[in-house]
Amino acid sequence: MKDYGGVVRACRKYRHITQTTLSKLTGISQETISNYESGKKIMRMDVFEKLMDAMDFEIGIKEK
Repeated sequence: MKDYGGVVRACRKYRHITQTTLSKLTGISQETISNYESGKKIMRMDVFEKLMDAMDFEIGIKEK
C-alpha cells in the first residue's frame, strides 16, 4: 500500500501550508486530512489528486 498520507504531509510542509489552510482550500475537514496523514484513514486516489492540486503539485505517470 502506498503512503499517500505521508506524501501529502511532506508536500504540505514543503509549501508551508497548515492542515487548516489545506482544509479551506479543498473543503476536506482538517480532521480528515489529519487522519489521512497519520494513516488512520485510507485515501482514495481522487482525494489525493485534489489535495495535491490544491497545493499546486502536478501528478504525472511516466510511460516506459
